[in-house]
Amino acid sequence: PGNIRLVGGASRCGGTLEMRHWGEWKPLDEPDWNLSSGFWLDRVQSSAVGSAQVQLVGGVSDCSGRLEVKRQADWEPVQDQNSDWNLTAAASVCRRLNCGSAISLRRTRDRLDSAAPMLDLLNGFSGTQSDVSSPFRVEITCSAPDHLRLVGNSSTCAGELQMRLQGEWRPVLDSEWTWSRSAAAAVCSQLGCGSAVAASLNDSGSDRPVWWIRSSCFRTAAALLSCVVLGGEGEHYHSLQVVCSDLLARPSISVSSPTGAVQQQQQKVLVLLGSNFSITCSVRPQYPGGVFQLVFTSSGAERTFTRPAVGHSATFPFAAAGSLHRGAYACVYRLRAFSSNFSSASRPVLLVPSAPLSELLLRLVVLLLAVVVLVAALCCCSLSTETSSRKKRRR
Repeated sequence: PGNIRLVGGASRCGGTLEMRHWGEWKPLDEPDWNLSSGFWLDRVQSSAVGSAQVQLVGGVSDCSGRLEVKRQADWEPVQDQNSDWNLTAAASVCRRLNCGSAISLRRTRDRLDSAAPMLDLLNGFSGTQSDVSSPFRVEITCSAPDHLRLVGNSSTCAGELQMRLQGEWRPVLDSEWTWSRSAAAAVCSQLGCGSAVAASLNDSGSDRPVWWIRSSCFRTAAALLSCVVLGGEGEHYHSLQVVCSDLLARPSISVSSPTGAVQQQQQKVLVLLGSNFSITCSVRPQYPGGVFQLVFTSSGAERTFTRPAVGHSATFPFAAAGSLHRGAYACVYRLRAFSSNFSSASRPVLLVPSAPLSELLLRLVVLLLAVVVLVAALCCCSLSTETSSRKKRRR
């Protein structure tokens, strides 16, 4: 490939392995390289990514989204000009960001200004979108970080902050004693838990092994590992607590009828005209209490029905399905916890009242008969008119 070479040897087939990165040739820094490794471009790709400062933006967390690389003071999107990107290269990005493993890799074509900067991280290309024939952007999804977690709560988005170092999970403590919500926001973002709602110091009641960090050194949890205080282990009875905005599980929504007059079709639900039906909102058990709101949207107008959550569910009955019931329905679960208000919404479903198949067939038959009768009447009228004209001519 045009982005690697051997130099300093007796021929072009021997010498020091170099890679071209942004137009500059540099020796390949690969400490594990040996004769049994063979020539794997994936290893070269991982080295290219490992030497750059990268980030994923526009995703649900810091571990998913569009790949960007920092060049001087600006963040610029990475493009894949020759379909070189694969899950191995994506995995190196995930490792670089201290996320989990690479789950997926997508190449998306964006309609951007032709002057938008585009970088081919693997092949050392730098230019604008107008300089390449197929400006595909790279989107990567990594699993949640395997070195960070919140424990001790009914939700994985709240609890005591723990970090895994040297294969051991321990509570985390701030050596500067300045733990704040802005610092906790990086943890929530990394875990895909939204924004930070609260950050506090908890007294566990007894000394236990902890990892010490400096919270002022990181702005994203991707850098949390690098903020561990040198020799940062010891014992203490305090720990850091975090509460994130995505505390609640996503509720589910279902439609039922006592007469079985409901038919599910992906995101659409058919309900027999005139039949009674119910919509049930439910959520995975986490916290007691809360309320469910059923939000109905039709023709731009919105109505909300509210019921308390009993046994982590609520049912909304409706009588005689008709055209007024047609529209989109969604469940919203609301709960007050940790002195804050939380909410989580289900996916919407479209409800369509419809007539039974037998009735539709009967209507079709009646319509066809009406058409036949009308055509026959027109033919008879035309024939009668023509016969009358012939009689007049004979006279």
